Amino acid sequence: MRSARFLVWMALLPLTGCGVQNLWGDDTARFEEAFPLPAAVADARSKLDALVARDAAARDKWQREFDARRAVRALKCLPRKLSLFDDAADIRAKVDAACLTGADEELRAWTQGSRLKVLLTMPPLRPLPSELPKFIATTDVPSVYGMADAAPILVVARDRKLEVIDAGNDQTIYRDEGLTERPNFLAPSPNGRVFVMGEGSSVVLRESESGEVLASFAGYRAFTWLDSTTGLLTDVNFNQRALLDGTTGTVLQPKGMTTYTGTVVRVNANPVRFIIPGFMRLAKFELSHDAGPQIRVLEQRDRPRTGGQNGSLLGTPDGKHVVIADAQSIVIADSNTLEVHSIPTGRFNPLEACALDEPGAVLIKGNVREQWFRTYYYVYSLDDDTFSPVEDDRLLPTAGGVADCPVRFNAFRAVYVKTSSGFRRLDDVKRGVSYHAGALEAHFSELFDIEQQRMQALHERENADPLGASYAARMGAAVKPLLGDDVKDTNIETVGVYEAEGANRGVGARSQHTPGPITVIVRRTDKPLVLVLTSYEPVIWNLNVMSGAKIRAILLGGYATSMVTGAGDARIVRIKSYAYDASSGGYGALDAEVQRYTGQHIEGFQGRYGGKTFVVGGR
Repeated sequence: MRSARFLVWMALLPLTGCGVQNLWGDDTARFEEAFPLPAAVADARSKLDALVARDAAARDKWQREFDARRAVRALKCLPRKLSLFDDAADIRAKVDAACLTGADEELRAWTQGSRLKVLLTMPPLRPLPSELPKFIATTDVPSVYGMADAAPILVVARDRKLEVIDAGNDQTIYRDEGLTERPNFLAPSPNGRVFVMGEGSSVVLRESESGEVLASFAGYRAFTWLDSTTGLLTDVNFNQRALLDGTTGTVLQPKGMTTYTGTVVRVNANPVRFIIPGFMRLAKFELSHDAGPQIRVLEQRDRPRTGGQNGSLLGTPDGKHVVIADAQSIVIADSNTLEVHSIPTGRFNPLEACALDEPGAVLIKGNVREQWFRTYYYVYSLDDDTFSPVEDDRLLPTAGGVADCPVRFNAFRAVYVKTSSGFRRLDDVKRGVSYHAGALEAHFSELFDIEQQRMQALHERENADPLGASYAARMGAAVKPLLGDDVKDTNIETVGVYEAEGANRGVGARSQHTPGPITVIVRRTDKPLVLVLTSYEPVIWNLNVMSGAKIRAILLGGYATSMVTGAGDARIVRIKSYAYDASSGGYGALDAEVQRYTGQHIEGFQGRYGGKTFVVGGR
């Protein structure tokens, strides 16, 4: 074969000066004859070609870069330059398989990253509607959701189901009914073409129209878009930040952000500036792209040590202030200077600052101390420091309780509140008389007394029996648990802690409320389990479910907001009680709430102040 090829080469050699060059093609073409491009690379290339088909300049630039990287793949794993006599079999014999696998993955990742860059820099996926919708319908009850900033793209999830919706015309763009677990969060890119989801301990980027995974980054649990191509990642322990450069698909470590892991509030678009709370501090940052995305600290300020929440922050619609509902007060900071002042709220316990479609005003969600079970909404006006009780059935359903905190959908520049079938626009909130801070305490004392009387009457009516049985139970009627038939014939296993062992609360402050991880190993049992996981401080409950173990439902309780990973398709219900000591009064309240939901008392209880690892079932 080689002799025949040599004779042909000798015969044609005089013709090389007449335009006959590369008798057997260049090195890249000859290498790809031996090792064709993998299907994953070819598929990513085809999809990228489709994205840039109408942009000749972008298409030519992309093709040049792709050809250059093909050449790198061809030469990277060869021990020496190809000779003129090497055929495909010779080339295959020279190349190390492991090296080729690595080179193929590099080319696939680069091609996919280029596709991500193009998607993020394209126009919005769908145009904004001429008229804002009064209601946005979803196929399933929305549980986790997020909306794009510049496109009407809404992504919602419920358990293992996910839906991408064009909220402007109520059309489903993409649906996935086979998620491995419920996402921790959903964050569509500003143009709506990509969405980011929290999947266990990873952040995953997917294309909105196809659902295809474009990139995945392990070790992160939260994500916020800062601009069209740059995002801010938070690690699984909520104590480190990282920058995602969507134009390259790389993760960078910014300086000066380690202690600032709370909610990100953007206060300026050009240049991009944002505020993040840390432990009893606020900081303002600026994003620039001088040499790739970079963040610099503009201002840092201490804030009053009131002992409440540190991570939840809300910007006012006019962008002039940020607000923290701080358990004992409402903290207001000027977005420009970060100058801070606080409004004491007396007996009222602010839990969350919520969006309101009014300049200079926010909704405050909270309860009255010692009556944690009853929640109220108030409109707080920054202009005159007044509180007005909300009297609007969109936030106070007739069935009791209160609606979830309303959110601002930036693409629509409007506020919506979640319902059982979608999202309802919330404007012109009805409210009662306004109270200045000085009159607030008397108002809440009156509310407290009214609620005490109501609860006392209910207690006397339903618990006249010294055993504490309800009237229905005393009369022999079956009382159906709130979780219904889902929890029939189950075992109740309970884990209670004050906080995760070694949780970082900051110097001299247990109130930083930084979530700490706790592992719960779930062993196989004869019956399915109902897990009750409770804590005072926020905890990331990481479930390690052994083969054969079944979890029917999880009751997640506590003072602060915790989360669960590894729950699979188990139903997760949030409750308010918590206890880590079986001899405490809190244990009785927890047991009563467990009974309301399951119809059973707590069977197995493990409690300690600080926890790291627990084992349930199989004992």
